[in-house]
Amino acid sequence: MSAHWIPIAFLCVTSFISTALLVPVAHKVKLLDIPHGRKDHAGNIPLVGGLGIYISVILGCTIFCELNRQLMGLLALGGLITVTGLIDDKFDISAKFRLMIQILASLGLATGAGLSLQSVGDIIGIGSIQLGLLAIPVTVLAVAGITNAYNMTDGIDGLAGSMSLIAILGLLITVYPRASESEINLLCFFAVSISVFLIFNLKCSRKSSKKIFMGDAGSMFLGFVIAGLMIYFTQKGNTQIKPITALWLIAVPLIDMVSTMIRRVLKKQSPLNADKTHLHHILIKGGLSSRQSLITIIIYSCLCAIIGISLSNVPQYISTGVFGLVFFIHLYILRHAYKASKKVKYLLLIIGKARRRKILSY
Repeated sequence: MSAHWIPIAFLCVTSFISTALLVPVAHKVKLLDIPHGRKDHAGNIPLVGGLGIYISVILGCTIFCELNRQLMGLLALGGLITVTGLIDDKFDISAKFRLMIQILASLGLATGAGLSLQSVGDIIGIGSIQLGLLAIPVTVLAVAGITNAYNMTDGIDGLAGSMSLIAILGLLITVYPRASESEINLLCFFAVSISVFLIFNLKCSRKSSKKIFMGDAGSMFLGFVIAGLMIYFTQKGNTQIKPITALWLIAVPLIDMVSTMIRRVLKKQSPLNADKTHLHHILIKGGLSSRQSLITIIIYSCLCAIIGISLSNVPQYISTGVFGLVFFIHLYILRHAYKASKKVKYLLLIIGKARRRKILSY
């Protein structure tokens, strides 16, 4: 790992500088998140977090990485997603248009970049399932779905960034012993740039002049790249990670998206319509603060990642069964969301009191 410290340090500095320079630019071109409707934050917040992540990662890869055609295609198409997100942040384009661009980018990833989901592994105990002619349409559906899953998590400070960071770190931990130097650098670059964004997004919460948001440019870009990386590391010749293990690393955004869309369809609403029925919204309605909701979901996501990595050496169908169980438990808890969130709040209060007593005892 010592060989990666110079690139990591370089990207850390680059991320801070690029993000700081983008803040005044955002104010000048009015690339701002202005409070209205469902948005109840204070002040006009620059939407440059995603662009800062993209610029710093591209710069780091240009200098330190020798990427293959698949990863270069992923980053190039990620640029298209980022630009689409910036346009949406500025002009608020329709969800259908965003989805169309996501589908086109996913199709380009599967065909032009050669990054497609050929196998989903032995998820039901009958041997490895090869997709054959279904590889491209399933890839398009999976990539567009995961892209939207991360976009939908961007509802409270730090959530989309934290979910992305957990997925990237989970991948890094899982593939590190066998991945190439450039692949490790790429994952490290994403981890560092996301961490820098979270510093701006969370630490400066009381100073709106320094605070930034990720914007659709960031949440869609990270969702798209994470989907592409999951496919890349599960479909390599010397398979480095099982498909079901990869699914565990993105479990919370994915389960939240699917359950939310199911509820919308049951209410005879469009599954693409924005509302306040996501997990973080429900926790807040149940009495948790935004920060408490963030911590709760981070713990939930980390537990899912730990379970997935722990089950990576057992038969894949067992891991699939446990994943399905978690999914149904999630749905059940959401049916009793307010009671569940109140219990979580009570637990956090007990933990807080215990910590204060420990501090006072010293």
